[in-house]
Amino acid sequence: MPFLYNVESHGCWSIFLNLDDEKGGVGSAERPFPIPPEYVAVVRKQYETVESLRQLVTSNEFDLTTKRTMEMVIQLKFKEWLSATSNVRQILDLVHLDRANESISKES
Repeated sequence: MPFLYNVESHGCWSIFLNLDDEKGGVGSAERPFPIPPEYVAVVRKQYETVESLRQLVTSNEFDLTTKRTMEMVIQLKFKEWLSATSNVRQILDLVHLDRANESISKES
């Protein structure tokens, strides 16, 4: 089942919400409100779509050239989506946060 990033974890990227569990990802605190079933269904469908694509790409059904072509097409479509939706900034912010966290981890 998919996991969602817990926005209340204040930059701790390793804490996620388990949609199959009625409790939040942090400790044993209850959720203040239930996740709408429609939302869970959409997230589950997206997760299943990505998972089936991942299995297709990693299967032995295709030769190496075909897999590389698929990878290039997926990356190209992802970049097009980033540009079209203006989500590239969020990705860059995540990269910067990840690098900052790595620097802090190495200093500790």
